[in-house]
Amino acid sequence: MTKVNFYIDGFNFYYGLKKKSMENPNWKKYYWLDMLKLCNNYIDSSHQLQLINYFTATPLNIGKQTRQQAFLNANSYLNKETFNVKLGNYILKDINCQKCSKSFQIPEEKITDVNIATQILGDCYLKKVDRVVLVTADSDLLPPLKFLIDEIKSVKVKLIFPPNNFSSDLFNFMKERRQKVSFMDRNESFFLNSMLPDIIETGRKKYSRPPNWI
Repeated sequence: MTKVNFYIDGFNFYYGLKKKSMENPNWKKYYWLDMLKLCNNYIDSSHQLQLINYFTATPLNIGKQTRQQAFLNANSYLNKETFNVKLGNYILKDINCQKCSKSFQIPEEKITDVNIATQILGDCYLKKVDRVVLVTADSDLLPPLKFLIDEIKSVKVKLIFPPNNFSSDLFNFMKERRQKVSFMDRNESFFLNSMLPDIIETGRKKYSRPPNWI
């Protein structure tokens, strides 16, 4: 049986969903997802889903931290053996406005791209995986993707673009190499069938859908 690992760029995935929900508010409820159920929609019975590697960083905003942690905890509890969180970090980046000459700070996610590339190439080198499914639209991941496809011939690759996110660099490269590409927002039924229960009781703790994720 083909061993499959998913590598999900959490920042790219979440903000793709957020952009999609601004166009269509019905998509907002899909923030609260069972990631194992979602990923299983993209493989068939000849594949064994081993791991979902979810790469993200803890937001600096307390409210965002709380919502993200509820989502991560719910998935970690329900899918203990499968859902694997890899954390990078946010830093505050200084920005100078050319129009008003004022300076301000914005949060910027760091390390995630490196974590994704290292994990994918390490898993392939150690022969832990037969098929890589990468969920991102970040063109910074083109170099490791290129190395994977051109140099590691034994591993099959699929690229999935998160909702409302797209990279022409990644898409064109995958088409040139005749590799598989999917678009998440073309399969809303996958999301509808993958929603978490509003409340998840663990015996000691309770994980609830954040009120504004409806």
